[in-house]
Amino acid sequence: MDQIFEAANHNTPVDTLVQLAKNKDYRVKMAIARNPRTPAEILVKLAADKSWEVRSKLVENPRTPINVLQALAKDENPEVVSKVAANPLTPAETLIIFVQHVDPIVRAAAAQNINLPAEYLPKLADDDSELPREAVAAHAKTPEATLIKLSKDKVASVRKSAATNQNLSTEILELLAKDSDSQVRYAVANNPITPPATLDLLAKDPYDGYDDPGEGYGHYSPRAGVAGNQNTSSGTLTNLAVDKLDLVRASVAENPKANESVIEILANDTSQLVRDRAFKNPNFRDEMLPRLAASSNSHTRAAVAQQKPPAQILELLSKDPDSNVRWWVGLCSHTPSHALEHLASSSEEDVRLAVAENPNTPTSILNTLSTDQAIKIRQAVAKNNKTSPETLEVLSKDSDLDVVILVPENPSAPQTLLASLAGLQNYKVDRALAKNPMTPQDILIQLSKNDDEIVRIHVASNPSTPIDALSLLADDTRKKVRISLAGNPKITKEILQKLAVDKEPASRLAVASHPNTPSDVLVNLAKDSFIDVRMAVALNPETPSNVLDQLSKDPYDSVRRNVQVNPKTPKDG
Repeated sequence: MDQIFEAANHNTPVDTLVQLAKNKDYRVKMAIARNPRTPAEILVKLAADKSWEVRSKLVENPRTPINVLQALAKDENPEVVSKVAANPLTPAETLIIFVQHVDPIVRAAAAQNINLPAEYLPKLADDDSELPREAVAAHAKTPEATLIKLSKDKVASVRKSAATNQNLSTEILELLAKDSDSQVRYAVANNPITPPATLDLLAKDPYDGYDDPGEGYGHYSPRAGVAGNQNTSSGTLTNLAVDKLDLVRASVAENPKANESVIEILANDTSQLVRDRAFKNPNFRDEMLPRLAASSNSHTRAAVAQQKPPAQILELLSKDPDSNVRWWVGLCSHTPSHALEHLASSSEEDVRLAVAENPNTPTSILNTLSTDQAIKIRQAVAKNNKTSPETLEVLSKDSDLDVVILVPENPSAPQTLLASLAGLQNYKVDRALAKNPMTPQDILIQLSKNDDEIVRIHVASNPSTPIDALSLLADDTRKKVRISLAGNPKITKEILQKLAVDKEPASRLAVASHPNTPSDVLVNLAKDSFIDVRMAVALNPETPSNVLDQLSKDPYDSVRRNVQVNPKTPKDG
């Protein structure tokens, strides 16, 4: 299973993908075939794979060469062929062949492809199967006469597709708005070219749609479509704002054409879905906040606190009877100090925690919370960048180690405190110290010899680590340490030269990407056996022009593509 995930990952090194392509497990090859990072040379080989699932995934890859798509157009498996027919990169001459294909799914896929010449659409509109007719009905190039015919099709799904077409005349839309099928009417309601008069008619549609676990009734209700349509008149939106269905009101709340008075009403709705959308509407105004803050609905008041309202509103809400409202006030970065001080004395732990996590809580309040009986509150204080050095020193002696280990991660921790924490000789503390750029250099030197590999990995990437310690880590026995070192922006050219011949490809890859790598090192790395290393050299703006010229002839297209985007590569014209 790990190999499947690795094959699908867009960050997997190209060299690894090349090796994985040799795997016998068709699931691994499926992932390789779909990965846009896979070299074109490998994609060509996979086109001949015996597994149709592999070939099918190959069609989905945007990097698959056109000649491979054309070859797969003759595949024995209809699912592969239908995907080729639907692919926007498939050329018109290939799509024309599909118009006569025996499989209606293939014909439908070709009919929906924007590259199919328009003169073939009327023929597919007469197809015996409704699938091609559906595709033609929705196609942007379908002639008007063909659309008129399809809007009267005996199959509702064809009429529904026609109702989505933005080239329909007003007369056809009016006809479809009275269709006996609710989904056809819903499609008309959602069509952005449907005129206001037709939308007014659909706003009175009795169909309530179906239930959805997350949003309730209203899905496929024509009224929901009208509520979200920007052609809907202001008066109709006002009427729909009091609709019995949450989803209809939520659609009004999201509509940028809804006026301010409607948005304010919906911001105080009983449904969270409706309120959330109303507060995000571009017509929501800050002037509404004082009135909404006085709402009898606690959820509305909590939503107000999330909008970063004026200080006087936050002060009022900090004394709200609902703890959830006060929690949001505690988290708000605009909450005034005296309101935070009031909340810090709350009997509810979650409210005090919100204050401790607030990045703008004054140091005096954080100092008070540093002695809170709840561990998670003291932890939040230890992590807060506003916490004073004096308070951090108190927390460094906390009875709970889970609090102590957070102190060295705080950028406000002074070097003297960091040095004293090194004496604890705890691996969690050491790891935090190793990451902190403020850790004294003598401590970083000590940590570079730590038995814990993760500590040394952090020291290797720390820009404050002295050069002598970095040089020592270049010979570390653990490859992850050397890889981490290769990415350090402060390493010297001498260290880069050493890592450029490292046996671990990832180390050489990091060197090839480093902005300080000497040109003679890049020259050698351009000949590396690993594709990813050569790709990195091809991208490096410090790579000499003659090396880029050499890489422009690399056997792998992924390397050649990187040469093309290198700023040193001359641009055509």
